[in-house]
Amino acid sequence: MNPVHVAMRQANTWDDFRLAASHLHEAERLRLAPVICLSRRLEAIPRQSSETDVLSKQFAWWLQTLNETRKGSGQHPELLALAKAMEGLDPAAQDDVWNLMTRYVTVLSEASEGCRLDDEKAWQAFALKRQGCVLRVLALLTGQPAHDAWLVPAAQLWTCADLVLHFPEDATHGLFLWPLDRIAAHQLTPEQLVKAEPNLAKDSYWLTWQAFAEKQLVTMQEALLAHSVATPFAEFLVVWCGLMLHEAFTPPLDPMLKHHQAETPWRPWKQLFRAWRLRTRFRQLERKLP
Repeated sequence: MNPVHVAMRQANTWDDFRLAASHLHEAERLRLAPVICLSRRLEAIPRQSSETDVLSKQFAWWLQTLNETRKGSGQHPELLALAKAMEGLDPAAQDDVWNLMTRYVTVLSEASEGCRLDDEKAWQAFALKRQGCVLRVLALLTGQPAHDAWLVPAAQLWTCADLVLHFPEDATHGLFLWPLDRIAAHQLTPEQLVKAEPNLAKDSYWLTWQAFAEKQLVTMQEALLAHSVATPFAEFLVVWCGLMLHEAFTPPLDPMLKHHQAETPWRPWKQLFRAWRLRTRFRQLERKLP
């Protein structure tokens, strides 16, 4: 089977991608799917082990396989799908994609070895290095101008939502990627934060991050409208990030559940409605453009 279609089948199992990309033509979805699959696979590596040597070998393998695929000899299906998605790009843009993916793997590898983020400025720079690489790749594949005005808040929102969603896993493997000054401002220590059960609905620490993420969504949306006149990719990004944000900061109804994606009969309908609201709001703002 065509590796791009395999990646598309995998991406469609994630509600946030499937709903956010529902308005795109199939060719556009096929370009996005391999990148989303790769990012989720790579982000999962540090959450599977706390052994530095094991993680180092895995990331070294990915860097080698990226280089092999770039040269035309690689066989990894998701990287082959990425290469297929790049067909039609000029050689310089293809080089940019490979360089960005290599940088992304390197950033993840360095973070898995320990990354001290003293303040929010350091955290924001880390978020831009981490998810900014993937966002730039998505922009290259879709022809979206990669303005920092939208890229920076998108990277920060994505990083924030991802770290909240996977906080228990990160804590288990000793992966702590939050700014220390904000923790201290809430009279907490990293150890206290890790040991406590996160109460997303009541704890002031998590509520400030939710407010921060919501602000980034608004900023990103305004910047996309200002710089791109609402391209299909811009609409996808707003809906996708909005769904991620809600998933991260909506605690499960059952407090005994340790994960966020608790399946209930109403969940698919709620997500569908939420995606519709995000899309409708974006299109309303688009119609107000001069």
